[in-house]
Amino acid sequence: MLNLQLNPKTSSELADYSITYGDRILDLASPKVMGIINATSDSFYANSRVGGISAFLKKAEQMISEGAYIIDLGAFSSRPTAKVIEEAIEWSILEPLILAFITEFPQIPLSIDTFRSNIAEKSLDCGVRMINDISAGQWDATMYQKVHKYNAAYIMMHMRGAIGTMMEAEHLVYENIISDIATFFANQIHLAAQNQLTNIIIDPGFGFSKTRSQNYQILKNLSSFHFLAKPILIGISRKSMIYKLLDSSPEEALHGSNAASILGLIAGASIIRTHDVKETLDGIKIFNAWNDAD
Repeated sequence: MLNLQLNPKTSSELADYSITYGDRILDLASPKVMGIINATSDSFYANSRVGGISAFLKKAEQMISEGAYIIDLGAFSSRPTAKVIEEAIEWSILEPLILAFITEFPQIPLSIDTFRSNIAEKSLDCGVRMINDISAGQWDATMYQKVHKYNAAYIMMHMRGAIGTMMEAEHLVYENIISDIATFFANQIHLAAQNQLTNIIIDPGFGFSKTRSQNYQILKNLSSFHFLAKPILIGISRKSMIYKLLDSSPEEALHGSNAASILGLIAGASIIRTHDVKETLDGIKIFNAWNDAD
């Protein structure tokens, strides 16, 4: 276990981050939008779901035209009460979509949302150069070395427990949630570095093994994670921390999601993972103008 001290920084003090993915550079000098597309009927937000290649490419084209810098594709729902699907089923859904996307949009980074290293490796074999792992490598000991083999970018997310159990009481108890998450990332980054994997983006995991109040505590203290010197991704789009607070539904949570995203940007988030690309990018433009003002 690594010992560390938190050293919060304001967004104006942050370095201009860049991340290598394959033979390309992901420039994060200004915040970027990651568009969410789910190839599963189990996703909590219906409008993010697609079925088949044609619907997927149409959704991706729309998001890219609206300004998405990255597309994040998953075939495995990671909502707290999701059911585990077999690895073979996950890949049978992903493979044709990955191949179609890379053919249609070769210049757009495609991130594959999976915690299985075999799925990651097959995706990387197809030309993907970014893996989004909700387990941060906790569930698959070979994930780091397989991602490094392709010089791919790696998004590691904080969570406790497993799919289906993450919201059980024992996973919601923290001594100090900010320092506990920071220590978690410091240790996972260290383990990844031992496997020569350094192209890392961190995601504090809003909604994963956290209560509503804990989610807002993380959002308020997001700048505490900058000492790790890794870009921060936040995924808060239409989640229960938004719509339950507003006594609404995922379908009605757009404005609340945008408000929370702006707070994340002020705290120094580099990537906003969202269902709503145009609206989120509008918020980033406002933030950029505010941040650049004298």
